[in-house]
Amino acid sequence: MDQRGTGKSNPLRCLDPGDESLDNEQALALLKACPKTLDADLTSYTTDLAMQDLDQVRSALGYQSINLYGVSYGTRAALTYLKMFPDHVRSVVLDAVVDPAFVLFQNAAQDGQKSLDLFFSRCQTDTACASAYPNLKAEFDSILQDLDTSPADITIPHPVTGTPLKLTVTRAFFTNMIFNTLYSPDLVALLPLSIHQAYTEKNYAPLITQAYLMDAGLYDGMFYAVTCSEDAPLISSAKAEQDGAASIFGDRTLDFIDVCKSWPKNDVPAVLRAPVASNVPVLILSGEADPITPPWHVEALVQSLPNSLHLIFNGMGHGNVTTECATRILDKFIDGASVNDLDVT
Repeated sequence: MDQRGTGKSNPLRCLDPGDESLDNEQALALLKACPKTLDADLTSYTTDLAMQDLDQVRSALGYQSINLYGVSYGTRAALTYLKMFPDHVRSVVLDAVVDPAFVLFQNAAQDGQKSLDLFFSRCQTDTACASAYPNLKAEFDSILQDLDTSPADITIPHPVTGTPLKLTVTRAFFTNMIFNTLYSPDLVALLPLSIHQAYTEKNYAPLITQAYLMDAGLYDGMFYAVTCSEDAPLISSAKAEQDGAASIFGDRTLDFIDVCKSWPKNDVPAVLRAPVASNVPVLILSGEADPITPPWHVEALVQSLPNSLHLIFNGMGHGNVTTECATRILDKFIDGASVNDLDVT
Protein backbone atom coordinates (compact mmCIF):
# COMPACT_ATOMS: atom_id res chain seq x y z
CA MET A 1 0.00 0.00 0.00
CA ASP A 2 1.37 3.42 -0.99
CA GLN A 3 0.68 5.92 1.78
CA ARG A 4 -1.35 8.82 0.40
CA GLY A 5 1.02 11.25 -1.29
CA THR A 6 3.53 8.57 -2.36
CA GLY A 7 4.00 5.99 -5.09
CA LYS A 8 0.78 5.62 -7.10
CA SER A 9 -1.41 7.17 -4.40
CA ASN A 10 -1.49 10.74 -5.80
CA PRO A 11 2.27 11.26 -5.43
CA LEU A 12 3.24 14.75 -4.29
CA ARG A 13 6.58 15.93 -5.66
CA CYS A 14 8.02 19.42 -5.95
CA LEU A 15 11.58 18.84 -7.16
CA ASP A 16 12.81 16.51 -9.88
CA PRO A 17 14.76 13.86 -7.90
CA GLY A 18 17.11 13.44 -10.86
CA ASP A 19 18.03 17.13 -11.06
CA GLU A 20 21.06 17.85 -8.88
CA SER A 21 21.87 21.14 -10.60
CA LEU A 22 19.79 23.37 -8.33
CA ASP A 23 21.52 25.38 -5.67
CA ASN A 24 19.94 25.82 -2.26
CA GLU A 25 18.20 29.10 -3.08
CA GLN A 26 16.70 27.72 -6.30
CA ALA A 27 15.43 24.60 -4.53
CA LEU A 28 13.90 26.67 -1.73
CA ALA A 29 12.10 28.87 -4.25
CA LEU A 30 10.56 25.84 -5.96
CA LEU A 31 9.53 24.31 -2.64
CA LYS A 32 7.82 27.54 -1.57
CA ALA A 33 5.91 27.79 -4.86
CA CYS A 34 5.06 24.09 -4.93
CA PRO A 35 1.67 24.13 -3.10
CA LYS A 36 0.14 26.04 -6.02
CA THR A 37 1.34 23.40 -8.51
CA LEU A 38 -0.01 20.28 -6.80
CA ASP A 39 -3.42 18.83 -7.58
CA ALA A 40 -4.33 17.98 -4.00
CA ASP A 41 -5.97 19.18 -0.81
CA LEU A 42 -2.70 19.51 1.04
CA THR A 43 -4.39 19.52 4.45
CA SER A 44 -5.45 15.90 3.94
CA TYR A 45 -2.11 14.09 4.19
CA THR A 46 -1.42 14.06 7.92
CA THR A 47 -0.37 10.86 9.65
CA ASP A 48 -3.70 10.21 11.39
CA LEU A 49 -5.56 10.27 8.07
CA ALA A 50 -3.01 7.94 6.50
CA MET A 51 -3.41 5.51 9.39
CA GLN A 52 -7.18 5.51 8.85
CA ASP A 53 -6.40 4.45 5.27
CA LEU A 54 -4.17 1.66 6.57
CA ASP A 55 -6.89 0.36 8.85
CA GLN A 56 -9.40 0.32 6.01
CA VAL A 57 -6.96 -1.78 3.98
CA ARG A 58 -6.45 -4.11 6.98
CA SER A 59 -10.21 -4.53 7.31
CA ALA A 60 -10.74 -5.12 3.58
CA LEU A 61 -8.07 -7.83 3.61
CA GLY A 62 -9.80 -9.56 6.51
CA TYR A 63 -6.94 -9.36 9.02
CA GLN A 64 -7.92 -9.09 12.67
CA SER A 65 -4.43 -8.05 13.75
CA ILE A 66 -1.26 -6.99 11.97
CA ASN A 67 2.45 -6.62 12.66
CA LEU A 68 3.72 -3.07 12.21
CA TYR A 69 7.25 -2.17 11.11
CA GLY A 70 8.26 1.48 10.89
CA VAL A 71 11.58 3.17 10.19
CA SER A 72 12.20 6.87 10.88
CA TYR A 73 8.95 8.75 10.08
CA GLY A 74 7.40 5.29 9.77
CA THR A 75 7.78 4.89 13.53
CA ARG A 76 5.53 7.95 14.01
CA ALA A 77 3.04 6.30 11.69
CA ALA A 78 3.24 2.97 13.53
CA LEU A 79 2.85 4.56 16.97
CA THR A 80 -0.10 6.62 15.74
CA TYR A 81 -1.77 3.49 14.38
CA LEU A 82 -1.13 1.72 17.69
CA LYS A 83 -2.85 4.55 19.57
CA MET A 84 -5.79 4.78 17.15
CA PHE A 85 -6.38 1.05 16.59
CA PRO A 86 -4.81 -0.79 19.54
CA ASP A 87 -7.00 -3.89 19.19
CA HIS A 88 -5.67 -4.60 15.71
CA VAL A 89 -1.94 -4.65 16.49
CA ARG A 90 -0.13 -7.94 17.17
CA SER A 91 3.43 -6.57 17.39
CA VAL A 92 5.47 -3.47 16.54
CA VAL A 93 9.05 -2.96 15.33
CA LEU A 94 10.35 0.61 15.64
CA ASP A 95 13.61 1.36 13.83
CA ALA A 96 15.14 4.86 14.38
CA VAL A 97 12.44 6.18 16.66
CA VAL A 98 10.41 9.34 16.14
CA ASP A 99 8.67 9.41 19.53
CA PRO A 100 5.43 11.39 20.09
CA ALA A 101 7.39 14.35 21.51
CA PHE A 102 9.84 14.44 18.58
CA VAL A 103 9.83 17.71 16.59
CA LEU A 104 11.57 17.45 13.24
CA PHE A 105 14.86 19.40 13.02
CA GLN A 106 14.48 20.79 16.56
CA ASN A 107 17.37 18.74 17.97
CA ALA A 108 19.20 18.05 14.71
CA ALA A 109 22.11 20.41 15.42
CA GLN A 110 23.02 18.81 18.74
CA ASP A 111 22.19 15.25 17.66
CA GLY A 112 24.24 15.68 14.48
CA GLN A 113 27.15 17.13 16.45
CA LYS A 114 27.16 14.17 18.83
CA SER A 115 27.11 11.77 15.87
CA LEU A 116 30.09 13.58 14.34
CA ASP A 117 31.99 13.57 17.64
CA LEU A 118 31.40 9.82 17.93
CA PHE A 119 32.76 9.41 14.40
CA PHE A 120 36.02 11.19 15.23
CA SER A 121 36.29 9.26 18.50
CA ARG A 122 35.85 5.90 16.74
CA CYS A 123 38.58 6.77 14.25
CA GLN A 124 40.92 7.83 17.05
CA THR A 125 40.45 4.55 18.94
CA ASP A 126 40.64 2.35 15.83
CA THR A 127 44.24 1.37 15.13
CA ALA A 128 43.96 1.32 11.34
CA CYS A 129 42.00 4.57 11.11
CA ALA A 130 44.20 6.43 13.58
CA SER A 131 47.34 5.26 11.75
CA ALA A 132 46.08 6.27 8.30
CA TYR A 133 44.52 9.57 9.42
CA PRO A 134 46.26 10.72 12.62
CA ASN A 135 45.19 14.37 12.19
CA LEU A 136 41.66 13.83 10.88
CA LYS A 137 39.89 16.26 13.21
CA ALA A 138 42.47 19.00 12.55
CA GLU A 139 42.12 18.45 8.80
CA PHE A 140 38.34 18.71 9.10
CA ASP A 141 38.58 21.97 11.06
CA SER A 142 41.00 23.38 8.49
CA ILE A 143 38.54 22.63 5.67
CA LEU A 144 35.80 24.53 7.51
CA GLN A 145 38.08 27.53 8.01
CA ASP A 146 39.08 27.56 4.33
CA LEU A 147 35.48 27.34 3.12
CA ASP A 148 34.48 30.15 5.46
CA THR A 149 36.69 32.52 3.51
CA SER A 150 36.99 30.86 0.08
CA PRO A 151 34.13 28.68 -1.20
CA ALA A 152 35.30 26.21 -3.87
CA ASP A 153 33.82 26.24 -7.39
CA ILE A 154 34.14 22.71 -8.74
CA THR A 155 32.92 20.53 -11.59
CA ILE A 156 32.57 16.79 -11.02
CA PRO A 157 30.89 13.94 -12.88
CA HIS A 158 27.31 13.53 -11.72
CA PRO A 159 27.29 10.46 -9.42
CA VAL A 160 24.41 8.86 -11.36
CA THR A 161 24.46 10.22 -14.93
CA GLY A 162 28.16 11.03 -15.31
CA THR A 163 27.37 14.41 -16.90
CA PRO A 164 29.38 17.43 -15.68
CA LEU A 165 27.96 18.89 -12.47
CA LYS A 166 28.98 22.42 -11.45
CA LEU A 167 28.83 23.15 -7.74
CA THR A 168 29.95 25.81 -5.30
CA VAL A 169 31.17 24.13 -2.11
CA THR A 170 30.44 26.47 0.79
CA ARG A 171 30.82 25.67 4.47
CA ALA A 172 27.05 25.05 4.71
CA PHE A 173 27.12 22.77 1.65
CA PHE A 174 30.08 20.82 3.03
CA THR A 175 28.58 20.32 6.50
CA ASN A 176 25.27 19.28 4.95
CA MET A 177 27.08 16.59 2.95
CA ILE A 178 28.72 15.42 6.18
CA PHE A 179 25.38 15.34 8.00
CA ASN A 180 23.78 13.24 5.25
CA THR A 181 26.69 10.81 5.22
CA LEU A 182 26.40 10.22 8.98
CA TYR A 183 23.08 8.46 8.39
CA SER A 184 24.78 5.41 6.87
CA PRO A 185 27.57 3.40 8.55
CA ASP A 186 28.57 2.04 5.12
CA LEU A 187 29.26 5.59 3.94
CA VAL A 188 30.76 6.68 7.26
CA ALA A 189 33.38 3.96 6.75
CA LEU A 190 34.63 5.98 3.75
CA LEU A 191 34.33 9.36 5.44
CA PRO A 192 37.92 9.55 6.80
CA LEU A 193 39.26 9.12 3.27
CA SER A 194 36.81 11.68 1.87
CA ILE A 195 37.78 14.28 4.49
CA HIS A 196 41.48 13.61 3.94
CA GLN A 197 41.17 14.03 0.15
CA ALA A 198 39.20 17.24 0.59
CA TYR A 199 41.98 18.54 2.84
CA THR A 200 45.06 17.40 0.90
CA GLU A 201 43.80 17.70 -2.69
CA LYS A 202 40.76 20.02 -2.47
CA ASN A 203 38.96 17.02 -3.93
CA TYR A 204 35.34 17.07 -2.74
CA ALA A 205 34.08 14.54 -5.28
CA PRO A 206 34.25 11.45 -3.01
CA LEU A 207 32.26 13.14 -0.23
CA ILE A 208 29.65 14.58 -2.59
CA THR A 209 29.24 11.30 -4.43
CA GLN A 210 28.71 9.48 -1.13
CA ALA A 211 26.17 12.01 0.11
CA TYR A 212 24.16 11.78 -3.12
CA LEU A 213 23.85 8.04 -2.52
CA MET A 214 21.74 8.92 0.53
CA ASP A 215 18.74 9.86 -1.63
CA ALA A 216 15.94 8.34 0.42
CA GLY A 217 13.40 8.48 -2.41
CA LEU A 218 11.26 10.90 -0.42
CA TYR A 219 8.20 12.51 -1.96
CA ASP A 220 9.06 16.05 -0.93
CA GLY A 221 5.53 17.37 -1.47
CA MET A 222 4.12 14.76 0.87
CA PHE A 223 6.95 15.50 3.31
CA TYR A 224 5.98 19.18 3.60
CA ALA A 225 2.23 18.48 3.53
CA VAL A 226 2.74 16.33 6.64
CA THR A 227 5.52 18.06 8.55
CA CYS A 228 4.44 21.68 8.01
CA SER A 229 1.32 20.77 9.99
CA GLU A 230 2.75 18.26 12.44
CA ASP A 231 6.20 19.71 13.26
CA ALA A 232 6.85 23.26 12.08
CA PRO A 233 4.38 24.96 14.47
CA LEU A 234 6.09 23.29 17.47
CA ILE A 235 9.66 24.40 16.74
CA SER A 236 11.27 26.63 19.34
CA SER A 237 13.36 29.00 17.24
CA ALA A 238 15.21 30.32 20.28
CA LYS A 239 16.33 26.83 21.34
CA ALA A 240 17.22 25.88 17.76
CA GLU A 241 19.37 29.00 17.44
CA GLN A 242 21.09 28.28 20.76
CA ASP A 243 21.78 24.64 19.85
CA GLY A 244 22.92 25.63 16.37
CA ALA A 245 25.52 28.01 17.77
CA ALA A 246 27.15 25.08 19.60
CA SER A 247 27.20 22.80 16.53
CA ILE A 248 29.13 22.91 13.26
CA PHE A 249 25.81 22.12 11.57
CA GLY A 250 24.17 25.36 12.69
CA ASP A 251 20.44 25.90 13.08
CA ARG A 252 18.84 23.13 11.01
CA THR A 253 15.30 24.55 11.34
CA LEU A 254 15.70 27.76 9.31
CA ASP A 255 15.05 26.50 5.76
CA PHE A 256 12.28 24.20 7.00
CA ILE A 257 10.40 27.02 8.75
CA ASP A 258 10.91 29.28 5.73
CA VAL A 259 9.40 26.74 3.30
CA CYS A 260 6.50 25.91 5.61
CA LYS A 261 5.35 29.53 5.61
CA SER A 262 4.04 28.88 2.08
CA TRP A 263 2.30 25.59 2.85
CA PRO A 264 -1.27 25.15 4.13
CA LYS A 265 -1.66 23.76 7.65
CA ASN A 266 -4.15 21.33 9.11
CA ASP A 267 -5.19 21.04 12.73
CA VAL A 268 -3.37 18.03 14.15
CA PRO A 269 -5.48 15.75 16.37
CA ALA A 270 -4.35 15.20 19.94
CA VAL A 271 -3.72 11.50 19.30
CA LEU A 272 -0.62 12.28 17.24
CA ARG A 273 1.29 13.89 20.14
CA ALA A 274 -0.37 11.95 22.95
CA PRO A 275 1.92 9.60 24.90
CA VAL A 276 1.59 5.96 23.92
CA ALA A 277 0.80 3.27 26.50
CA SER A 278 0.47 -0.34 25.41
CA ASN A 279 1.22 -3.92 26.44
CA VAL A 280 1.73 -4.96 22.80
CA PRO A 281 5.20 -6.49 22.19
CA VAL A 282 7.48 -3.76 20.82
CA LEU A 283 11.02 -4.26 19.50
CA ILE A 284 12.97 -1.00 19.26
CA LEU A 285 16.20 -0.52 17.29
CA SER A 286 18.48 2.52 17.62
CA GLY A 287 21.84 3.44 16.10
CA GLU A 288 24.22 4.85 18.69
CA ALA A 289 25.57 7.38 16.17
CA ASP A 290 22.30 8.23 14.40
CA PRO A 291 22.46 11.98 13.62
CA ILE A 292 18.70 12.54 13.53
CA THR A 293 16.97 9.97 15.82
CA PRO A 294 19.62 8.84 18.34
CA PRO A 295 18.75 6.54 21.27
CA TRP A 296 17.81 9.25 23.77
CA HIS A 297 14.54 9.77 21.93
CA VAL A 298 13.46 6.33 23.16
CA GLU A 299 14.00 6.98 26.87
CA ALA A 300 10.56 8.42 27.68
CA LEU A 301 8.79 6.12 25.22
CA VAL A 302 9.84 2.84 26.84
CA GLN A 303 8.47 3.91 30.22
CA SER A 304 4.93 3.33 28.93
CA LEU A 305 5.76 0.25 26.85
CA PRO A 306 6.39 -2.42 29.52
CA ASN A 307 6.48 -5.21 26.93
CA SER A 308 9.31 -3.64 24.91
CA LEU A 309 13.00 -4.28 24.26
CA HIS A 310 15.36 -1.50 23.15
CA LEU A 311 18.51 -2.54 21.27
CA ILE A 312 21.25 0.02 20.62
CA PHE A 313 23.66 -0.76 17.76
CA ASN A 314 27.10 0.57 18.70
CA GLY A 315 28.57 3.01 16.21
CA MET A 316 25.68 2.57 13.77
CA GLY A 317 23.50 5.18 12.07
CA HIS A 318 19.92 5.66 10.93
CA GLY A 319 17.98 2.43 10.44
CA ASN A 320 19.40 -0.95 11.42
CA VAL A 321 16.89 -3.62 10.49
CA THR A 322 18.76 -4.69 7.35
CA THR A 323 21.86 -5.94 9.16
CA GLU A 324 22.17 -9.72 9.39
CA CYS A 325 22.14 -9.54 13.18
CA ALA A 326 18.95 -7.48 13.27
CA THR A 327 17.23 -9.65 10.65
CA ARG A 328 17.72 -12.79 12.76
CA ILE A 329 16.31 -11.04 15.83
CA LEU A 330 13.40 -9.63 13.83
CA ASP A 331 12.47 -13.04 12.38
CA LYS A 332 12.17 -14.61 15.81
CA PHE A 333 10.33 -11.60 17.23
CA ILE A 334 7.71 -11.69 14.46
CA ASP A 335 7.30 -15.48 14.75
CA GLY A 336 6.62 -15.40 18.48
CA ALA A 337 5.32 -11.84 18.96
CA SER A 338 7.48 -11.71 22.07
CA VAL A 339 10.57 -9.84 23.26
CA ASN A 340 11.45 -12.75 25.54
CA ASP A 341 14.16 -15.29 24.66
CA LEU A 342 15.58 -13.25 21.77
CA ASP A 343 19.28 -13.92 21.16
CA VAL A 344 20.70 -10.40 21.13
CA THR A 345 24.33 -11.38 21.77
